[in-house]
Amino acid sequence: MTKNFRLISLLFILLLTVSCSGKLVLSTSDVHALIKTDSEMQQFNMQLSFKQQSFTGMLIVQRKADSEIRIVAATYFGPTLFDFGLKNGEFVVYNCIKPLRNKNLIKLFENDFKQLFLPNRKFRKIKEYEAYEERVSGWNFGKTVFFMYKNIERFVIKHSWIGTTIQLDKLMG
Repeated sequence: MTKNFRLISLLFILLLTVSCSGKLVLSTSDVHALIKTDSEMQQFNMQLSFKQQSFTGMLIVQRKADSEIRIVAATYFGPTLFDFGLKNGEFVVYNCIKPLRNKNLIKLFENDFKQLFLPNRKFRKIKEYEAYEERVSGWNFGKTVFFMYKNIERFVIKHSWIGTTIQLDKLMG
């Protein structure tokens, strides 16, 4: 009886492990940054929703001479929401307003911006639809879904478990 139970338990664990394992669709060698950064400043309309709070404004991204990528979000009325940097693969917080200055939310921003602006990031799935492409990174509560629209330069990042969405629409010019 115990021998059969062990065999069934082992088979169940093996089946569970195999069925839940995600397959990396892209290897790190053929993945480029979702948003390419260069010395020219890029501007995006930004909509950020976090729990019951919503912020709209502009996200400005620029690669500096020392290879640092600066990421600054400001409202249309002037106040800066946050000022982050990616320097040598490290995430630097220069400034962040109090409602967004949460350790877990800062870590979420770090992961999202590294996925967007740094090359060689891993994604588990890629689904391609007529209007957009969907990529998934992370697992369970840390799962992030990236939507890249094809006809317009729009990027949407959703964290459904914690109710956070970031939408970026590229401004031309």
